[in-house]
Amino acid sequence: ITDGVDLVDFTINNGKRKQTGADIRFVAGEDGPVVTDLRLRWDKRRFDSPDPTLTDQDRLRFDGSVRMAATRNMDIIVGLSTSKTETFDTTTRTVDEIEATVGAVTQINPATRLELAVGSSTIDVDDGATQTSDHEITARAAVIHDMPNGNIGVVFDRNHSTAGVRNRLQLTRDLELPSGELGFSVGASK
Repeated sequence: ITDGVDLVDFTINNGKRKQTGADIRFVAGEDGPVVTDLRLRWDKRRFDSPDPTLTDQDRLRFDGSVRMAATRNMDIIVGLSTSKTETFDTTTRTVDEIEATVGAVTQINPATRLELAVGSSTIDVDDGATQTSDHEITARAAVIHDMPNGNIGVVFDRNHSTAGVRNRLQLTRDLELPSGELGFSVGASK
């Protein structure tokens, strides 16, 4: 069982869960020196269950990035992500998240690339009785090596969520198979 998840997180119940969502993505300039990638996602989750631990939730998320060719071997990426999550229980809990990032991707050699990014993340939580705001720096560093059947990489992430800050170091492997893809990773987090 992974860190942060235990058997209490799993619920056996005779109720029903209804999940509805929409996902819209727009990409422009994929073959040019400037690539714009915009994505809007909406999710709605409702429970019809006597279990009070199952809460209804609405979430709206926007992710946007612009990738610009800085040199022949390096791209600069500027990104913005924002989301609003409302959880309905006996009270309404609202979580507003926003993260701005800037990064670079550079080809070390034809098969290996280095990815670096740093960001600023703010999470505001309003549970009806109290309001909190948390600000953290986020980061990502990765070395990815392309292989004939996929890639292998080493990735460091520093992520910010309502649970706090998590630092993670992983070894990743993605395989391209004749009938699909397989990806896995192993690592440590704190």
